[in-house]
Amino acid sequence: MALALWATVIIFWNIPVSFSASLVSNTAGGLLPLLYLLGGALSWAVVLRPLPGVQGRSMGNRGWFGLLSSLPMMAVAAVWLYSPRVLYAPYVGALCLWNTTPLQNQVSSGWVMMIAGLPGMALALAQLMVWLIGLADSGTVTYEEEPEPDDRTTLPPAQEHS
Repeated sequence: MALALWATVIIFWNIPVSFSASLVSNTAGGLLPLLYLLGGALSWAVVLRPLPGVQGRSMGNRGWFGLLSSLPMMAVAAVWLYSPRVLYAPYVGALCLWNTTPLQNQVSSGWVMMIAGLPGMALALAQLMVWLIGLADSGTVTYEEEPEPDDRTTLPPAQEHS
């Protein structure tokens, strides 16, 4: 449920058509921050597992969830970074801070979004590595110490040549 809510919030409000419609109807002002907070808090709650008695997920499950939940934000950030034109029509003629163009502002926003998604992705990758190391260690077999085989071969006593 947390992944579905988070992906829906990230993707829905970053599609230019839906974002422009929410700007016109003024739903982005109050609803968007609330949904970002709720979706983000639920996603981090799954990854960080603050209630271990209630959340019985393994390290691998949390790592995969964290990786999947960080992908929508990274995908949107990549689109913002590499788009050759301004994606949001209301921002084409808008004044931007520091005398940047709307396209430069969009690229800067993409970098901010990419950097904001890195901690979640780093934590997910760390959890996956811990899980993979534990998985690899669980398959190892420890042997009790056995006497090493004697490499010296015993040859029959040398026969004298007459």
